[in-house]
Amino acid sequence: MLLRGVLFWGGLMFFAMLVMLAVKFGIGHPRFPLLVGVDAGLCLIGGLVWGLTTWFLNERLYRALLISKKLP
Repeated sequence: MLLRGVLFWGGLMFFAMLVMLAVKFGIGHPRFPLLVGVDAGLCLIGGLVWGLTTWFLNERLYRALLISKKLP
């Protein structure tokens, strides 16, 4: 779940922001590599947070359903 959050959502955000940066500044902009690096770092953190959040909520839901099945 965590890896999927980082790879899928972080990657999706990264490519969306990469396209927006390329359209706004152009690939030939002198600071484009710096902007891509900042973009990669932010999207890695965002994907990690999203993966942790979904993992935490899925675990809570799984445990709640498991406990409710054990009750008479």
